[in-house]
Amino acid sequence: MKYILILILINLFFTSAIYVLYLKKCNDNSNYIIDFLRYQYDIKHYPIYCNNDFEYNNIKYMNYNLNHDFNNCNHLNKKNTIKDNILYWEYIYNMYGSCSNFENYEYFNKTLQLFYKHNKIINNYNCIHNNYCKIVFNNNFKYIK
Repeated sequence: MKYILILILINLFFTSAIYVLYLKKCNDNSNYIIDFLRYQYDIKHYPIYCNNDFEYNNIKYMNYNLNHDFNNCNHLNKKNTIKDNILYWEYIYNMYGSCSNFENYEYFNKTLQLFYKHNKIINNYNCIHNNYCKIVFNNNFKYIK
């Protein structure tokens, strides 16, 4: 067991880059949804606003999944519109996604894939007050923590 923990710590702190999938709950009774996927140099450092080339047409066919699993939580106020979510996705992509070296489609598709594959592993160790969680991957998107 100690050997596995040491390997995880080595991978976590000495990996050249990581990706962190941040999840959130819109309220205490809701399921986790995607907050954002962020490329990070290491566990504490990351770039933001690398470029601003968001293009909604590249992801519009993902509308159902994005609206359901990657939204700004305004739907709880009954005021959420597709326009609100598009602005939210643009903000997230420009802030974090543009630094991931992924185009719009690749960024949102990879984020959804990681969420669907790994959201069942959420536990108290990777959550803060059970409302925000993170799942850490190495630069090849292998689960670390």
